[in-house]
This record gives sequence, structure tokens and C-alpha cells, in this order.
Amino acid sequence: MLYESGIDPLIAMKIVGHTDYQTTANIYTHIKEEMLKKATVDLEGVFKKRAGKE
Repeated sequence: MLYESGIDPLIAMKIVGHTDYQTTANIYTHIKEEMLKKATVDLEGVFKKRAGKE
């Protein structure tokens, strides 16, 4: 839920007291299908913009 809410994993790491980033990432950054779809659309937008097609 932290990752879905936009909380940076490094900040979460400090809040929960982990000393290893990988531990935090493994616990708090589960990726859902909706997130993958949104990232794909966002990434396509970036490439279109860079190619001057937007």
C-alpha cells in the first residue's frame, strides 16, 4: 500500500527502520497489473514526446 500510495521505498525504509533497501523493496513494492498498465501508457507518452509526436 505504501508503494501504491506513492511513498518512495527509501523513505519507507527509514520509517520502518530497515537498514537494507532490498528488504524494504521486497516487502513493500508489490506491483499490480493496473500499475504495469499505467506505467506502459506513461512510458509510451514519454517516447512519443521525445519523438516529437505529441
